[in-house]
Amino acid sequence: MSDFYYGFNRKNLSRAIRESLKRLNTDYVDIYFLHAYFDTMDVNDTVETISQFIHNGLAHYCGLSNALGYQLAEFNTVAGLKENFGVQIVQNHYNAVYREDERDVIPFCRKKNITYSPFSPIAAGFLSGKYQKTKTLRQLEQKHIR
Repeated sequence: MSDFYYGFNRKNLSRAIRESLKRLNTDYVDIYFLHAYFDTMDVNDTVETISQFIHNGLAHYCGLSNALGYQLAEFNTVAGLKENFGVQIVQNHYNAVYREDERDVIPFCRKKNITYSPFSPIAAGFLSGKYQKTKTLRQLEQKHIR
């Protein structure tokens, strides 16, 4: 969570993985996820840092969450060319209501054999039948305020 405030530089990523490993009481994580992608981050530095985690056995694989298609392509290309690893999994918002990833993220994942794992598959309950079409937004808000 601190990445949202401090960024994905080497110092912060190294601190974050050390703290995670300590909290989890383990020597490694299977997948090191970057849970957001900032266009302001230094992709080369971030890729080198994660490559070191993998090389040192602190993480086995790298994953991205909440990445747009061009961001996924940029990160995966830099990782492949500079450090000889690639993104193994993408976890993005996707369901029958929100289907933006069908344009570029999912096709890219298919082409590069990257696992795609959607989150919010029932659109926060919207697709479960929890909400009726006749209810207005105001009625829904009042229900949750009580």
